[in-house]
Amino acid sequence: MTEPRTLADRRRYLLDGLVDLACDHCGGLVRVRKHSAEHTSVQWTVAAVDGCVEFAMRREAGQVSARVATCGRLHASIARALDEGRLAVLPPEGTPVEPAPRGESVEVPS
Repeated sequence: MTEPRTLADRRRYLLDGLVDLACDHCGGLVRVRKHSAEHTSVQWTVAAVDGCVEFAMRREAGQVSARVATCGRLHASIARALDEGRLAVLPPEGTPVEPAPRGESVEVPS
């Protein structure tokens, strides 16, 4: 039997703070969480991997898509979502916050 604390940690790691985001290029739907400016977690769906042009080109070149670090077009889509306020960087304690309306700042609890 798995302890409740372990299940809560697993849920927090796999689900909390993730935002559905469609790639601006191919429309593939992924789930994204920004931990910091440098750290982004992306959960790919099979449909998103299958529909990704960049992954398709790499598969045709003989690469295994599971070993491809990311898609440059999706990376640009994530940056755009941050700029537009559709995605926010999680505060240090990991509690997700709602993006602020454009032009407004968000206060992060300390």
